[in-house]
Amino acid sequence: MKELQSILKCPVCNSEITKQDGSYKCINNHLFDVSKKGYTNLLLCNEKKSKIPGDSKEMLISRRDFLNKGYYKPIYKIVKETIEKLINKDNDHKKRLNIADVGCGEGYYLSCLKSDLEKQYPDKNIEFYGIDIAKDAVRYGAQRTKEICWLVGSSKNLPFMDNSVDYILAMFTTLNTAEKLRVLNKEGKIISVSAGEDHLSELKDILYSVRTEKKKEAIQADNAELNRNEFKFKVKIESREDLWNLLSMTPHTWRIPVQDKERIKEVDELELTIHIHVTVIEAL
Repeated sequence: MKELQSILKCPVCNSEITKQDGSYKCINNHLFDVSKKGYTNLLLCNEKKSKIPGDSKEMLISRRDFLNKGYYKPIYKIVKETIEKLINKDNDHKKRLNIADVGCGEGYYLSCLKSDLEKQYPDKNIEFYGIDIAKDAVRYGAQRTKEICWLVGSSKNLPFMDNSVDYILAMFTTLNTAEKLRVLNKEGKIISVSAGEDHLSELKDILYSVRTEKKKEAIQADNAELNRNEFKFKVKIESREDLWNLLSMTPHTWRIPVQDKERIKEVDELELTIHIHVTVIEAL
């Protein structure tokens, strides 16, 4: 990993941490090693609600295998185009940009962004940060590329200095808006992707005998402006294995009994509705 001009803060004392000889260290000598596998653990013990917080290893493997098939590439393209428009509009003059994927999972979206944006903006120094509370998530992210700063950490205590991040990506994750706005600079934006009420509706029809309407997500965005766009399209899932991986990477895998989940194994292929909201949030 190339040396970074640090925007990271110590989770213990909130002072700046800088990279020194394969570790991050703050002025108060709190030390955080960069793992040989390419990530740094900045999650404090008192920030854990369980022994192994975040998505399970099984969910992450299913998500990795499903996303690698390209089914959600149209979602990625929407995100990429959204960020490109924001860069061209607001930050075309800046030579350095910091992009953080909060709740990055196994790193699919962020690694794709790194590859494409560096080609699109060769004159800019774009630094990419992936943060997730699940250690296995950032470990899998580092397997994609070690040229991203992968961090184990909490979205409620982001390991970034105030006003230091240009763009925060939040993909299908709970939006702690106040903390994200803290780390944004004055021209910064949050790009939030959330599921619409018809998202994966055909899958839900198979899994649930009775469906209840999904409540629309309420985004808490005091002192912020919102710009929301809606997208809906179809994708065809081509195998039982891919359908099982899709189910296993979603919260539905926790919500339904085992015998109901088994019904998905009887389906060879399925055309699914993808329904998402892409919301851009900026501090006032």
